[in-house]
Amino acid sequence: FINQSKQKKHSPKGIQTKEKILYEALMLFSKQGVQNTPFQQVADAVGITQAALYKYFSGRDELLRDAITFSAERSFSYFFHDKPENLNAKDELLHYIDKSLLWAKSEIPDNVAFMSVHYFSSQISIINKVQEEITNARLKRFKSFLDKGNDESLWNITNTTEKSLSIHNYILGEMMAAFNSTSKDYVTKNLERVCSTSLKLLK
Repeated sequence: FINQSKQKKHSPKGIQTKEKILYEALMLFSKQGVQNTPFQQVADAVGITQAALYKYFSGRDELLRDAITFSAERSFSYFFHDKPENLNAKDELLHYIDKSLLWAKSEIPDNVAFMSVHYFSSQISIINKVQEEITNARLKRFKSFLDKGNDESLWNITNTTEKSLSIHNYILGEMMAAFNSTSKDYVTKNLERVCSTSLKLLK
């Protein structure tokens, strides 16, 4: 989601260290809040000095941006790693919805941290910028499903951009409901309803 062209270059070992920094930072941000997490605490969690941390990030804003982006890219790859081949547009859309809810409800540590930081710290400008890029990526994904469905004559949607926004906003709300629910079988109980409502939004 983030333009990588101006980021610092690191050796393979340096890349591994950077990923550890991003992971530990995200964990701390989610547990105690962005404003309450000093650079030194992140360095301590990784086992490096604060001076070494500055070799990777110029400040907390850059670290926060990259931590959210790192987690988003890792998490969103989960949506497609076991997708069956040769699905039509409708089945691709429903598969994506299923994965979205499962991901939001999962207890994978960086997924939980991502949801906490990303959606509950929206007053922070750097998070808003990343959130906008992630939203645009998801909108393009939904639009690709709808355009493909038009090509396959599964539906006849004249404004796929507008419909993509409607379904994106609906699924985002359902993801938050899944994330906040205490029911472990929330997805099982609600998936059929969410899929049915999503398809109705296409009409």
